[in-house]
Order: sequence, then structure tokens, then C-alpha cells
Amino acid sequence: MQNRNIKLVVAALLGLLFSVAFTTFFPQDNNRQLVPSQDHAPDSIRRVLRPEPQALEPFTLLDQDNKPFTLKSLQGKWTILFFGYTHCPDICPTALGEMAALFVELDKTPELINKTSGVFLSVDPKRDTPQLLKEYVNYFDSRFFGVTGTAPKLAKFARQLGAGFILQDEDEHGDYLVSHTTSFFIIDPQGQLIGHFRSLTDIDKSVQQLTDLYKYIEGKK
Repeated sequence: MQNRNIKLVVAALLGLLFSVAFTTFFPQDNNRQLVPSQDHAPDSIRRVLRPEPQALEPFTLLDQDNKPFTLKSLQGKWTILFFGYTHCPDICPTALGEMAALFVELDKTPELINKTSGVFLSVDPKRDTPQLLKEYVNYFDSRFFGVTGTAPKLAKFARQLGAGFILQDEDEHGDYLVSHTTSFFIIDPQGQLIGHFRSLTDIDKSVQQLTDLYKYIEGKK
């Protein structure tokens, strides 16, 4: 029990380290200088937006139905994507619970929910088979999609988003924890990384931010 508590503390510290590193890619200062293309963004989304959209490079992962999950899979809808793993003791269930609550709220506005998808990307391919992923995400919301892939492909994809993960050493029972970035990434219908949510705890605020974000980005096209 003591060893597991130590591992949980280590995982939490590594998660904090990832968050600090992530802030380098997404500054949190409300007064930061925006590039000209986004200096008219509503105040509500200035802490959500990247300075500029980032086009994602082609990739091939594996979805919950054992089919290829590629850049094309992210196109056509707005995507909220979270990194994690099914054996995660607390952070991932909490995050997916928040995302499920967000989708329930979005159900009240068809024009929002119809253009939004949720992806849970497992960084633990050794244990998270497509079948297990499907069962896991369906527990929270049947509209969520589970995705994984080989370790090198996952690492390459994570780097595109400025995310990271570390598999810790196995204990005597073969169990292990995975430290990972805990932000919710926002990808637009063209497959561009637009921004992120640090948390979805305040559902009403998150819905308003999504509404403002969609209007702002779609209004520029």
C-alpha cells in the first residue's frame, strides 16, 4: 500500500510537470499579446485559444473498433480530445465524467452537440485493447470514441499537441501507473489544433466558451 501511495504521488508530480511544460505551449496570461489574426477574439476564449491554429500532420492510430484512426477521422466535426488510460485511478474517470456532463449540457443545443465529438486517447496500448477502450468510454457516454496505437505513434502524435506521457515501472503484481498531460485539446473540423481546456469543471462556462469559440473560428472562414 505504501509503495502504491508513493507511486501515486510520483504520478501526480509528473502530471504537474507536464502541466507546467504545457503552459509553455499555451500561455495562461489573460493579457498576453495575441497575433493579429486573433486579437479580436472574445475575452471568454482568450485563455482557450492557441495564438495560431496548428495543422496536424498525418498519423495512423487504432480506434475502438480495431480500425485505422487517421487525420481524416478528426475532420468534419469539432473534437475534444483527452489523453489517459483505462487503469487510471482518478484523473481519467474524473475528466471523462466532466466531459460526459458537458455533452449532456450540449444536448440542449442541437447545433452544438451535432458538431462536437469526444475522443479518449489511451497512452497505455499494452493493457488498453480496442474492446476494453470501447467498454470504458461507453460507460461515460456512448458517443465517446476510444483510440490508441503503438507507443512510437502515440508519442509522435502527442508531441504534435505539446502533450506527453511516461509509463512508470511495474510493481510486483505487474501493475503500473502512467503520467500524462491532463488538458482537453480542441481540434477544429479541418484537423487543426485550436486550443485547450484546462478543466471542464464549470460546465456552464465551458458551454459558453465552446459557443463563442465555434462562432469566432467559423466566422473567420
